[in-house]
Amino acid sequence: MNQEKLVSVAVPNYNSDKYLQRSLDSIINQTYKNIEIICVDDFSNDNSIEIIRTYQRKDNRIKLFQNQKNLGAGITKNACLKEATGDYLLIVDADDKIEPNSIETLLKEALKIDADYVGANHIKVWEKRNHYKYHKSKNFIQNYFQSLSSCNKLYKREFLVKNNIEYLNTRSCVDMPFVIKIFVLAQKFTWLNFDFYYYFQNEGSVTKPISKEQDDLIYLDVIKAFEEIDSFLKNKNINDKRLNKILIKLKLVYLKMHFIRRHYSNKSTFVNAMNKYLMNDKKLYKKFYAQINNRLRKYIFLNAITIGKVNSIKSKKDKLVAEKQSLLV
Repeated sequence: MNQEKLVSVAVPNYNSDKYLQRSLDSIINQTYKNIEIICVDDFSNDNSIEIIRTYQRKDNRIKLFQNQKNLGAGITKNACLKEATGDYLLIVDADDKIEPNSIETLLKEALKIDADYVGANHIKVWEKRNHYKYHKSKNFIQNYFQSLSSCNKLYKREFLVKNNIEYLNTRSCVDMPFVIKIFVLAQKFTWLNFDFYYYFQNEGSVTKPISKEQDDLIYLDVIKAFEEIDSFLKNKNINDKRLNKILIKLKLVYLKMHFIRRHYSNKSTFVNAMNKYLMNDKKLYKKFYAQINNRLRKYIFLNAITIGKVNSIKSKKDKLVAEKQSLLV
């Protein structure tokens, strides 16, 4: 295959030293050789930097950029986009890997139709359970939206730059607005029945919070992601029935998942933000409350009423403690 086109492979990293070698090995050993590897580290405190520098000494295609503090997934991935100089772009998370012929296969298809992007299948891997789940369908829409990942696609970089497509500057849910914008704006694209991207289900990732405060705030990111999507569609004056139907399903799934499955100390903050968001869309509001069970409905209702009372009680308690301390002085 002609090696004329430069492909940028972006590798956002945060504390992935356990998996980084596997990821870099899968990239440097690609059958397509004209690549640059853009590693952006989000202020890791493990051995990630040492590993990348060791690989740099062996392969001059690797470029390392470092955040001066931990900034989260969105800003780190945007730094990858900024530093990339290739004709095409592939994103590989630092704890994942790709098949050896991934770039060659995707690029060959992209060049046939001058595609804005070429998508292909991914495989979810649970290493501890030795379990593999293959995500593929004959239906393009199902293939595109079943993962909401930006990693299983090769992008024409000019297309991304021209349309100012970037990641949301949050710690989680950064891929969702990104892939929705791609779906709406791309004019030429195709999907290959090609299993190439291994998406490992690991605890550590670039989206993992580094403090308790961030752990509380990170769950608001899903609402910010949906607000970004809504704003984008409104500004572009897009009202597609098929897309609206897909988005309603996504919103219901993600909001319920974050409410039911997440365990964090300041849950009332998320619940109040979720309620405020739902009330902006009567159709979504009705569907959400129709689907959740009575226990959840009761929690949300009581939470909205009692949050003020709880804060009032806490304030009175703090006042009594302060008065007691002053008497002891």
